[in-house]
Amino acid sequence: YDKKKHVRVVFISDTHQKMRHIRVPMGDVLCVCGDVLLRNGFWYGARGALSEVERVLKSLPHTHKIVIAGNHDKLIEDSGEDLTQVVGAVDEINKKKKNRPEN
Repeated sequence: YDKKKHVRVVFISDTHQKMRHIRVPMGDVLCVCGDVLLRNGFWYGARGALSEVERVLKSLPHTHKIVIAGNHDKLIEDSGEDLTQVVGAVDEINKKKKNRPEN
């Protein structure tokens, strides 16, 4: 395609933490349409899962990347922030849980 005349938009969805195993087609805009995570909510290991998604997205050559939270991605949706902010928020929650005294 002629990059001067066209914009190539690539859509993927339901990667469920397997994005690193998917061959994503080249394009100008990447739309990730939900369910980048395997399960919903905060869970032990959520930070690592989000960090992996963020790392994979950063490694892709698309100029623009749009991530739409799906029903398994409530963690991202509830944050109201971009993915980088979500990773930091999950890290803080995990620290608080580790430091919480056991009953």
